[in-house]
Amino acid sequence: MLSIRAEATRAIFDKPTAVQAEHFHMKASNLFDGNFHREYVAVHIRWGDKIIKESKKVEAPRYVEAAEALAAEIGVNTVLIVTAEADAVDAVRQEIQGNYSTSNLTYIFPNYYSAYDEALDYISDIMLLTSGRGAIVTYSSNMGRLVYYLSHQSILRQEFDIVSMDRQHFTVNTL
Repeated sequence: MLSIRAEATRAIFDKPTAVQAEHFHMKASNLFDGNFHREYVAVHIRWGDKIIKESKKVEAPRYVEAAEALAAEIGVNTVLIVTAEADAVDAVRQEIQGNYSTSNLTYIFPNYYSAYDEALDYISDIMLLTSGRGAIVTYSSNMGRLVYYLSHQSILRQEFDIVSMDRQHFTVNTL
């Protein structure tokens, strides 16, 4: 059943429209200062309404710890933070400055915040989360599950790694 759901999800997102692709490339280029590459681990942090209604908050130190571990395991030195939450960005920055100041990882933070009112931002963030070598997400988030379904075949081929920070439903690499 999982493979069928993953295939159906992938079919929906498999071929972005020209407008979606253009928006993604613009956003990726801006985030990576014109040098977009795929050698990164993406971290999706959802601290908004999902926490109030459906799940518990995963604190910034846990995300940073997971990012550091997955980046080391995969052998990349870039961590991309994908979030619409300004306080999540601030908390991650504070954590890496305080406890990971000797880390040789480069952290890339969003340069704007979107509440995903703009569909193109949502689609671009999904593309960013699935374009690197791995992702850290929460399974309780629809976005986290979507990243898992879209990356399912890459995960099976060991080309992509995913870590769930809350519910341990993922069948690969759960911390």
